[in-house]
Amino acid sequence: GARVIVYDVLFLEPRRGDALFKNTLLDTQSKVVFGSKLENTNYNFSHLASSSGTLVSSALVNVIPDTDGIVRKYPPSFLYKDLCVSSLAKSAFDIFTFLKSNTCVGKEEKSFRYPSNINMYSLVDVLSGKISPEKIKGKVA
Repeated sequence: GARVIVYDVLFLEPRRGDALFKNTLLDTQSKVVFGSKLENTNYNFSHLASSSGTLVSSALVNVIPDTDGIVRKYPPSFLYKDLCVSSLAKSAFDIFTFLKSNTCVGKEEKSFRYPSNINMYSLVDVLSGKISPEKIKGKVA
């Protein structure tokens, strides 16, 4: 399967079916990163990532747009109290490349450009077998 599965959806409240969803993801043996957010003085993380072991984690989806509302720079991590919390993109990159930075680099924003072509597949199509596992093997999903 995929090396890492990333959800930029905030699963902040428990809902019916969450346990099945989480167990299905854990069965893939892929690392899973759920979105979380810093809001005012609170760190709101996904309840699906809490106490889940090493396969599931949570990372920040916060962005800081320029004055015109366009996001051109993305902080790789944020300092929250005494804790360095990685952005969702940095967490996915670290897991995918097997790299891990232990320093909080929130002030070193990364400039980026949107790729011209991103292959996207429906989760339903992947789980139902319509999309070959080879299409996502070793990729970020």
